[in-house]
Amino acid sequence: MQKSASAAEHAQASVPLLLSLKSKRLKFKKQQIFIKAEICCFKNLSMAKNISSSIRKYFVSAGKFVLLIAVCIFAGIIIVWPLWRFATAAPVLYTITVISLFTVLAVYRTIRAVHSSPWKSAVRVFLHFIIIAGGLTAAVVLVFEGYRFFSIPVIILIPVLYIISSRLLTRF
Repeated sequence: MQKSASAAEHAQASVPLLLSLKSKRLKFKKQQIFIKAEICCFKNLSMAKNISSSIRKYFVSAGKFVLLIAVCIFAGIIIVWPLWRFATAAPVLYTITVISLFTVLAVYRTIRAVHSSPWKSAVRVFLHFIIIAGGLTAAVVLVFEGYRFFSIPVIILIPVLYIISSRLLTRF
C-alpha cells in the first residue's frame, strides 16, 4: 500500500509540476509571440517611415519643379514684357538698339579672342568675322533692294568661304 500511496503522492506531486512546466512553456511562447509581434511592428514602422519619406521626397521634388516653373514664368514676364513694349512703341529705335547691342557683343568677343590668342588665330577670327558679317550684310541689302533671288547664293557662299579661309589659314 505504501507503494501505491507513494505512487499516488508522486502522481499528485507531478501534476503541479507538469502544470508549472506547461505554464512556463506557455509564458515562453507568449513572450516569443510578443517579441515576434514587436519585431513585426518595428518592421512595419520602419516600412511606414520609408514610405512616408519617399512620399515626402516626391512632394518636395514636385514642389521644386512647380517653383522652378513659376520662377521661369516670372523671369520671362519681367524680361520680355518691357522688351515687347519697347518694340511695339518704337520699332525703329528697338531695331537700332538690338543691332547695336549685337555689334558691341561681336566686337567685344573678337577683341577678347585677339588678345588671348596668337596672331594667327587673331587673323583667323578677324577673317571669319569679316566673312560672316559681310555675307549677312550683302544678303540683307540684296533682299531690301528687291533682289531676293541673288541673296540665296550669297547665303550659300558664307559657309563655303568660311571653310576655305579656315583651310588656308591652317597651312600657314
